Amino acid sequence: MHEYELEVQTKDGTMDTFVCHPEE
Repeated sequence: MHEYELEVQTKDGTMDTFVCHPEE
C-alpha cells in the first residue's frame, strides 16, 4: 500500500492536509 499526503484548501481559506492510505 502507498501513503501520500493531499493538501486541500477549504472554503474557509485554510489548508487541510489529509494522509491517505489507499487499499490495494
